[in-house]
Amino acid sequence: MTQWAQELSAVQERVRAELRALRSKVPGISGSLVATSDGMLVAHDFPGADPARLAALLSTTLGLARQAVAETGRGEFREAMAHGTAGYLMVYAAGDSAVIAIAASNQSQAAAMRQEIRQAVARITACSSAFPAWSSIDHLTGNDDLSPADFGLGTLPDLGIADLPVRKPD
Repeated sequence: MTQWAQELSAVQERVRAELRALRSKVPGISGSLVATSDGMLVAHDFPGADPARLAALLSTTLGLARQAVAETGRGEFREAMAHGTAGYLMVYAAGDSAVIAIAASNQSQAAAMRQEIRQAVARITACSSAFPAWSSIDHLTGNDDLSPADFGLGTLPDLGIADLPVRKPD
């Protein structure tokens, strides 16, 4: 595994541990998930759900909520809560590049748990600068042991851009 893949794995495990801790601390939480704002799954603790599908749906939810908040002059989107017949789904922005979702039962005290959830969101947001890497070619292809060079890709150092993959001329 490359150093880059090891670093992503460490961030992913830190986020996953935060999700597990939140679920164990707050009664009524039945699942949680972190995804990039473009829908790539980062980590989840969401039994019974299709995490990749949910990550994509939450990315759309985040985009729509941001637009609605901006359109109504409410500033920057922070959180939204949907209440269904079987419980709550709370969606939080984690910086500019990620979304966090928390599912809770109807029996949970959603308002009471918000402080604990917000603290967890802040800790996950601190890791979010690494999340754009989830959209890289290695992660998309599932080839975490490969580097951009393995795909015949180079960089653009003469433009002052490091580690931006481009196809090398034949």
